[in-house]
Amino acid sequence: MKKLDMVIFFFLFFLSGYGQNKVHSGFDVGYSHEGFVPITLYVGLGSTQYGLTVGVPTKTGTKGAYHPVINWTDFPEDADVVSEGEYYLPLMLNLSRPVHDNIYLGGGIGYAFKTSYRNLYDNSGTLGDYGHYHIKAPDKGKIDYIMFISYVLPSLDSSHHNIKLFYSGLMGFGASFGFAF
Repeated sequence: MKKLDMVIFFFLFFLSGYGQNKVHSGFDVGYSHEGFVPITLYVGLGSTQYGLTVGVPTKTGTKGAYHPVINWTDFPEDADVVSEGEYYLPLMLNLSRPVHDNIYLGGGIGYAFKTSYRNLYDNSGTLGDYGHYHIKAPDKGKIDYIMFISYVLPSLDSSHHNIKLFYSGLMGFGASFGFAF
């Protein structure tokens, strides 16, 4: 089912590039105060916009090189755990509709994939960057949501720019700038 949804989404996204006047597409990129870079791709059918937002974390907390060969439960005897924690990668489907001239109001819901990590130090200095390295493992995620308001800047041609203000459960407050065609 997920593959079919993605095929339909990308079909509509590319269809908009062939001059269909009722179908349009676009993207926006922004930043949130919680350290995420949200990237949204959307397709508009009539006045409704359907989108997919991915919140790329900039603050993962990991230090040193990643070592996928070392198992999460097995530590070398000469390695010390320096710190551990987790970070999330939210993925949300959203919907927006116009509420006034050039102003869209929207929201979405999705799932935030959680990754747990451990920063380690190898006393011998043979692993990682001067002994610093990290390991990570997928963990149980959680439901996330996003609410936003978007203003489409007036334009003389069919392409235009937009400014979006948003709030998300994990990403917090933020803003983004986008382009539609």
